[in-house]
Amino acid sequence: MTSPNLKPRLSELKRWILMIDNLRGGDDGAAEAVTSHFTGGVTGAAKFVTSTVGNTVGGVGRTAGNVVGAATRGIGDTLTSATGSAGKPVGDAIGSIGTGVQSGTESVSKGVENAGEWKR
Repeated sequence: MTSPNLKPRLSELKRWILMIDNLRGGDDGAAEAVTSHFTGGVTGAAKFVTSTVGNTVGGVGRTAGNVVGAATRGIGDTLTSATGSAGKPVGDAIGSIGTGVQSGTESVSKGVENAGEWKR
């Protein structure tokens, strides 16, 4: 992925390399190699930035999910303890919601991290 501002410069650089290469009777392999080198560096930098952002957002999302999940399970356990067998179904349901929230945010966070690392 090349920056829009860099594309015209790469095209100009490639044109000059092609002209010099043609003057000395070569093929256009040198121009392709130089262009690939520069675009590879830009892509590497973009991957570093997106990986850092993806890992940060994924980590924050996972932490939030863990906190919400644990808190919700705690509320469910407290409700079950306070009400005994009468409130157990409600307490268990609230605890299950907490587990579901935690599991869901874990999955989303992993997807964000994978996207940041350009994985599918």
